[in-house]
Amino acid sequence: MDKNLICETNRLILRPFEITDLEDLAAVYGDAEVMRYIGTGSLTIDETRKKLIAGMDAWRKHGFGAWAIICRTTGQFIGRTGLAHLDGTTDVHVGFVLDKRFWHRGLGYEAAIASISYGFETLKLDKIFAAARATNTSSRRLLEKLGMTFARDASYYGHAAVIYVLANA
Repeated sequence: MDKNLICETNRLILRPFEITDLEDLAAVYGDAEVMRYIGTGSLTIDETRKKLIAGMDAWRKHGFGAWAIICRTTGQFIGRTGLAHLDGTTDVHVGFVLDKRFWHRGLGYEAAIASISYGFETLKLDKIFAAARATNTSSRRLLEKLGMTFARDASYYGHAAVIYVLANA
């Protein structure tokens, strides 16, 4: 693994996914409560495998992609964060999904800040976007805490969504 693609924060290690992460990621993606606001909902292990491989390919194609979120002290898998192209656009967006056992600890914020910093400092992006279901007030609050501002209403996967944006200062 390229050590330049690994990011560390106070509590987290963010690293590109490996195929050995499939079971951990499938446990998160297969949880209906975790996935209720994401895409079309919970995923099977085969659907997760396809997403995992696509995310790994993104690093080779674009120089960015999804990171596995790992607890620095325990080595435990926490979830996914990183940068990707917003569906059907060239806009780069930040995203995050955490195992519900790690909710409400500020870890999503910490992971998203690291992803945004990578986008602005390493990739030299001008803007980073984020999408959330319009009804997902927790994600919307987190996006606002990140300094992102509402940009527009949208629709993704047949659901009302909102787009937020943060410009590189």
